[in-house]
Amino acid sequence: MFQGGIQLGYDKNGGVQGNMSKSIKSIVLGTAVGGIMCMLCLFVFAIFFVSAKVIPQTMIQPLILVSCALGAFIGGYITVRILRVQGLLFGILSGMLLFVIVCLVSVIAIREPFSTFALVKGVLMMLAGAIGGIIGVNKRSKRK
Repeated sequence: MFQGGIQLGYDKNGGVQGNMSKSIKSIVLGTAVGGIMCMLCLFVFAIFFVSAKVIPQTMIQPLILVSCALGAFIGGYITVRILRVQGLLFGILSGMLLFVIVCLVSVIAIREPFSTFALVKGVLMMLAGAIGGIIGVNKRSKRK
């Protein structure tokens, strides 16, 4: 059954189940994996700075951008590998959700106001998520 642009089917209990729920689950799962990857990158950078005992202040913001972009890339890739369709759209959505989470955490935890750096980070994360989504949708699955 096709209704309103969303492919609908019937689940085991006789209810209608659409691709929308699968899309949302995939975006949330991909974003969670991307967020974990972002945290791991920040953790590795923190260990590096602690072991070096030198923290150059000019390196902090670029490393934050790198870790956020890598997390968004992985999030977009995972999201689209689950869905296997519309890599650009779902990659951007995954990057956008990760950006919203990062912004909320920065506003709540460290009371950092929204700035141009946050805007640059958001654009970079959506772009990285889109690239991850495009690569994820174009990667062929191995068939045996």
